[in-house]
Amino acid sequence: MRPFLLPNRILVSLLLVASLSCKRESDPDPVVCRLVGMTDQNVDPSGNLTNVLERGFTYNGQALAALFERSARQEASFQTVYENNRLVRATNNQATITFDFAGANAPATRATYASGGRTQTVFTIEYTTAGRLSKIVEARQVLPTGSLINERTFTFTYDANGNLINERSRFGYVDGTAVVQETDYTFDANASPYTYMPEPGLMTLMALIQNNEGLPGRFWHQKAPSGFRTYAINANGTRGSLRESTTISLLYDADNKLTAQEQNSQTYTLSVPTPISRKSRQAFTYQCQ
Repeated sequence: MRPFLLPNRILVSLLLVASLSCKRESDPDPVVCRLVGMTDQNVDPSGNLTNVLERGFTYNGQALAALFERSARQEASFQTVYENNRLVRATNNQATITFDFAGANAPATRATYASGGRTQTVFTIEYTTAGRLSKIVEARQVLPTGSLINERTFTFTYDANGNLINERSRFGYVDGTAVVQETDYTFDANASPYTYMPEPGLMTLMALIQNNEGLPGRFWHQKAPSGFRTYAINANGTRGSLRESTTISLLYDADNKLTAQEQNSQTYTLSVPTPISRKSRQAFTYQCQ
């Protein structure tokens, strides 16, 4: 018996339908997730809650529309303003963060924070050739209540894959002295929650303005940190004693988004030989569509 053969035109049509069907099944509409909330709880050695910091983000399409930061002692929220698809300022009823640019397609190299009609602080910003934050200098025009620090400088170093591996902090005082320290990071394989949020530069500035952030590099991590160690830097620039050692336990959802983490820290001081134990817990929420 001769085998039954489909006419060429029918065979081609069937193959085309099968090809299109496979393409639709293997190439669905991509789901985009954005970070919408973060809660940071500090816990004392006895397990008592000592402080809660909350951050929240809202979006207009893919653009950041507003963000807030709230703790027990203060709160701030800003709405964003874009011109030609570029963030130029963030405002609220009393304060404004304004960005200055070196060129039409260049990132912001300067930011000014003004409140009550008066400039409070000026930030100078530098980047790597890949566009990652490499340095930020805060020159305070008005000192926060109770503070003698008039300048803060943060310098960031990345590995070949774009992971932030080292963060150096310099705190300059009004009497001309300074305290310098640096932090080394280790990483997990999955993404940092802040990769799900656009405008990390604005988040960095707001956190520094609110004085709730000692390690602003957290907003620039590509991978979720699994731990870090902070060291004092001596006057001659060499690394000195260990100041803090932190391990981080990470919890992910089914899509490998970080949903919770617990930090266990040992803090060392020159006056107290026994390290001080600290614990904090962070939770992250996302909106996917």
